Amino acid sequence: MRAIVRPSPMPSTPCSAAPLATAEGATNRFQARCACRTFDCPELSLLIADAAPVVDPGAPVATPHRHPQWLLLVVLDGDQWMEVEGRRVRVERGRLLMLPPARLHRPLSQCGVPTQLVLLVEDDWLAALAGTQGLDPEALRAPLLLPIEGHEVLAVAERLAREHLGRLPGREAMLRLLAEQLTRLCLRALAERPASARTARLVEQAVVYVETHLAEPLSRARIAAHLGVSCATLDRLLRARLGCSPRELIYRSRLARARALLAHTERSITEVAAECGFASPSHLASRFRVAEDCSPRRYRARLRHG
Repeated sequence: MRAIVRPSPMPSTPCSAAPLATAEGATNRFQARCACRTFDCPELSLLIADAAPVVDPGAPVATPHRHPQWLLLVVLDGDQWMEVEGRRVRVERGRLLMLPPARLHRPLSQCGVPTQLVLLVEDDWLAALAGTQGLDPEALRAPLLLPIEGHEVLAVAERLAREHLGRLPGREAMLRLLAEQLTRLCLRALAERPASARTARLVEQAVVYVETHLAEPLSRARIAAHLGVSCATLDRLLRARLGCSPRELIYRSRLARARALLAHTERSITEVAAECGFASPSHLASRFRVAEDCSPRRYRARLRHG
């Protein structure tokens, strides 16, 4: 196959700069060496910046530019400030920046450039991979900053960087395999990111369903079945949107209803417990003490008498 060399704003030869001074907040988890190299094949173009000189914060390091390929940026240590279509974006370790083709961007000047990995991926090839993972093409349109801390993306990116710096037998083939694996994992991270419109609708339906069935037995499986999604998908949606599990959503909703009934009605504690789906008044009382540090009766009295 004929290799396609991609233009890069960074040098493609080993960098002779002094070792990078650690930027504030850098973790130094990835031991970098001073080198900038590229690796190219028909579908992928890889650039790893392992170190760079400290630059003048007032001087631009690049002019705004576009790539005909997808740009995947993984920061292995420190953080990188980027300007994406006029908006400042901070890409820190544990974050992945995915830019669709032809998006205007540039790295911003800063005191110290982080250890980072840049992968340029052909649009058709990435779209084909996305199709094999059942990813909605609509999810690929906007620039994305995804959390990957603890995700396999970071581990593979670090392995790819180390392989890139080495000279072990089969290096080129291993680089190709790891770069493809990294691309697939980036797509998985994207697939695991809830699509905004559908997510909002599903989460709203989950909340409404819980709030209108509080007096009934509720469970994670029952909510998922009502929405027509798996329990794992329900967990992911609620964590991403509300920061809670299905069980926590149920208890939050029951406690919220209990607070409203105690504040605005004369229903007894027993009636409030039943209407909100608590197994007994003592169950309501125990959950209420955890949330409010007082009993339901004292909560009502405090509201009414100050």
